[in-house]
Amino acid sequence: MEEYKPKIPKNNRNILKTFFEIAIVLLITTLLFVITYRDNLQDLHIPFSNHGDITLTLSNIKTIQEKGWFLSETNRLGAPFSSNFFDYPTADSLSFFVLKLIVLVVKDPVLTINLFFYLIFLLIAITSYLVFRKLKIKKILCIVGSILFTFSPYHIIRGVNHLFLSSYFTIPIVFLICFWIYRGKLNKKKLLFSFLIMLIIGSTGIYYAFFSVFLLIFTGFLSLINKNNKYLLHVIILSTTICLTVLTCIAPNIIYSHKYGKNNVISNRHPNESEYYGLKISSLFVPNSDYNLTFLKNKIDLYKNSYFKSENTSYLGIIGIIGFLISLIFLFIDKKKNKIISFISYSTIGILLLSVNFGFGSIFSYLISAKIRAYVRISIYLEFLSLLLIIYLLNKIKKKNILILLASLTFIIGFIDQISIKRPSFHEIQNQFINDKNFVEKIEENHKNGLIYQLPYKKFPESEPINQLSDYDLLNIYVHSKTLKSSYGAIKGRVADKWNIKLNNLSTIDFINELCILDFNGIYIDRLGYEDNGIKIETEIEKIIKEKPIISDNKRLSFFDLNKYKTSYLKTIDQNKLKSLKEKYLETIEINLENCYETEIEQDQSWQWCQKEGKIKIYNYSDKKRFIKLEFDLIVDPKDILITNQNNQIDILSSKTKNHFYLETEINAGQNTLTFKTKLNQIEAKNDQRNLYFQFFNLSHFVK
Repeated sequence: MEEYKPKIPKNNRNILKTFFEIAIVLLITTLLFVITYRDNLQDLHIPFSNHGDITLTLSNIKTIQEKGWFLSETNRLGAPFSSNFFDYPTADSLSFFVLKLIVLVVKDPVLTINLFFYLIFLLIAITSYLVFRKLKIKKILCIVGSILFTFSPYHIIRGVNHLFLSSYFTIPIVFLICFWIYRGKLNKKKLLFSFLIMLIIGSTGIYYAFFSVFLLIFTGFLSLINKNNKYLLHVIILSTTICLTVLTCIAPNIIYSHKYGKNNVISNRHPNESEYYGLKISSLFVPNSDYNLTFLKNKIDLYKNSYFKSENTSYLGIIGIIGFLISLIFLFIDKKKNKIISFISYSTIGILLLSVNFGFGSIFSYLISAKIRAYVRISIYLEFLSLLLIIYLLNKIKKKNILILLASLTFIIGFIDQISIKRPSFHEIQNQFINDKNFVEKIEENHKNGLIYQLPYKKFPESEPINQLSDYDLLNIYVHSKTLKSSYGAIKGRVADKWNIKLNNLSTIDFINELCILDFNGIYIDRLGYEDNGIKIETEIEKIIKEKPIISDNKRLSFFDLNKYKTSYLKTIDQNKLKSLKEKYLETIEINLENCYETEIEQDQSWQWCQKEGKIKIYNYSDKKRFIKLEFDLIVDPKDILITNQNNQIDILSSKTKNHFYLETEINAGQNTLTFKTKLNQIEAKNDQRNLYFQFFNLSHFVK
């Protein structure tokens, strides 16, 4: 009797087949990831890099681990105040959510980043493979294309330092959706799928969201040219979905800005930065490896040392370059207008028109917003199109042996070229990471829950290097400790930043005494921040507190224990005075004048010129109502200046001192606004184009 063999439905067979193909792609990707990063995989508790933005990302994950979300306020940064990330809008909510899920399981921010980085490779490989298959390309070529795209030079160079830019898994799907629109094949099922993808794009980074909106609009424009306006409404819906998702992600930042006022010194971008960070076509051809060829090395060094340095991440790879050049040629010779080829060529031109120096991206920066400045980051979109064109052309080869040979050569040449990029030495990373970790833990042993002041003072986030001290290097206390409260991380432009600026303008002894009054336990110095390696400041501190510092194993870091000196010094201060000084130093009130010009200082006088009408913005960072007294000097009659709050007029009162005045008012938590208007005439000043009416001299405030 013949054995019965149940038949598997065709749809189920296709699903099983697809899963099997994906498994093979994941296996190959994992194997090549191990080969590429074999040194780093020796210890996954050491980051793949320890310089730049990865330290900031580690601190974000640390905040998620301790406080629940990366935006949460923490008193372990910005001591003796606290710090949060509300002033720095980011649309990476989905990425942070995934990081939160990982850190909840593994309990280690470094391991979390390393696992996320590996998962990114898998995700890019899957999405690019499935998109290639959807375009009816042979499996072997889909594997070649997806692997080369996954291990792109852009990905290898950015690595974990630009973790979210490395997460470009949505790019293949965006092009697939745009191709559906271009061909007029966007049915209801595909539209729903596209809508879900737009939600993901809008929550995984502002740059890819912006570029995706551009590509959708550009594709809609191509459809109009082809007299196909059937899907214009869909283009609008999908683009709007991305924009609304981005707005949803940054809504907490917008609410915070409304409550406490816009921070005008964070994320300031100038339109001309779109030129500096624009795409240079020449950079697409410049490899990030010299292949040990002296002639090539000299030419590469000459180019990279030119005026336009920008971000060094736009090299397309040998295979990508070939695809890019062919896509340009097809603009002129593709008489039959093959749909895929024409779509690739037109999209390539569209991307270039947007992103190259002095292109439409520059116009957007000057006319609409300079927040998008690094148009060079669109190079990864060009790489996808270039690889797609190469494998699409190879797909036309009928002879299997020739196809396998060419696919193999394409893969070998492309992969070796793309991973030949020089990366940081794992052992150097490991040594510095362990050195910092051991040093911070040594401090924490003696100062659990202690306040540590870090020198030199470096503004946060985003500031120019101080000698050899780079952005976020000072975050290592937060990253490596469990209880220490560090001064670094005070948001620039806010109260803590202004306190730090005043503090660092004091003499060394007054600086130390104020730290003692605020109960700091020690001073941490990164010697790379000083031209003399910290010799002068360390000598001054040692002379005052009569204590020698402890030094890190690599001699880069030093730490002075303030506890003995603090105990002795605080005995000399009356307790009531000590309490008063603490309240004065830790005052969480900030005053800004709008429609007034920058503060001018001469000897012991400071003043701001004001226009006819303006506002006095008072930010109360505490969670309760306060009563504030504003004091200032005027050389005009105070009756000529009308000041009001939302309820009524506030009288300007005269003090006992000549020309010295004050006003008193109650303020709520958050932002408070006083408006002023003067009856005075404008002052005509020679060679001064400002609208000058009167001056506030020596403006100060006191909280009751």
